[in-house]
Amino acid sequence: MKNFLKIFLAILLIVCVGAALASCNENESESDVNCEHSYDNACDANCNSCGEARVVGEHIASADDGDCTTDIKCSVCEKVLVAGKTQHVSSADDGDCTTAVTCTECDHVVTAAKAHDFTGAWQNDATDHWHVCANEGCNASDTKAAHQMGADGKCTDCGRVMQECVNHEYTITKYDENGHWKECACGDKQTAVAHSPSENGDCSIGIQCSGCDWIYPAKNHTPEQDDGDCTTDIKCSECGSVAVAGNNAHVDSNDDHICDNGGCGKPLDPNVIHQGGANTEGGWGALIRP
Repeated sequence: MKNFLKIFLAILLIVCVGAALASCNENESESDVNCEHSYDNACDANCNSCGEARVVGEHIASADDGDCTTDIKCSVCEKVLVAGKTQHVSSADDGDCTTAVTCTECDHVVTAAKAHDFTGAWQNDATDHWHVCANEGCNASDTKAAHQMGADGKCTDCGRVMQECVNHEYTITKYDENGHWKECACGDKQTAVAHSPSENGDCSIGIQCSGCDWIYPAKNHTPEQDDGDCTTDIKCSECGSVAVAGNNAHVDSNDDHICDNGGCGKPLDPNVIHQGGANTEGGWGALIRP
């Protein structure tokens, strides 16, 4: 009885396997059997036509450019294997601008090194003076140097007062556009006074102040009122320079004893002898007044 049962189960197994194989063959299309598989690249695991899966190898990483914000991708399929960071992380700044600040994750330079700038204001103490670098974030200083006192009691380099002046001597003239004053070598100064133009200046080219080297800005002459005599110079009311030169003589061309120069008309002395229509008292010739 046991043998019969074993034989029966064996026959049943064979029948089931055969049915399954027949069913598989019925569902498989001819195109699946004859498909010439195609893939996008060596990393593509599924056929583009029939979708059949295959076993592929590991991705091949592209070269690392040394920048931690750059993605590392597969050199075959461009898949991101290692995502880049969103930004660099600066290392601690040592307070010296000549040292570059780099990223803690890679060698990227976040802040480039630069030369010190020691052109700012002097720093000083009782014995020395120096400069601190003016570049932002830099704490470096140049070499300290000892003070050298000048005649005014101040350091000749940084200006620190080393000895107070007792007896002021106001020998230095200083000025600005508002006035001028005298200063002592120590910096103490007298009260400023207003500028005053020097004599015989010409305001059309600028006049120097009589008390300092300040120059009044140049401007056009301002003529004085014409007295009606063509032999009189018309001068500038501001600086006294001749704005319009007078004629050296009156002219009486028609012997009516009235000056014929334009704008004059001055009555002439009938006893004055004229030669060639010109008064013998001069020789510049006529000037027509405006």
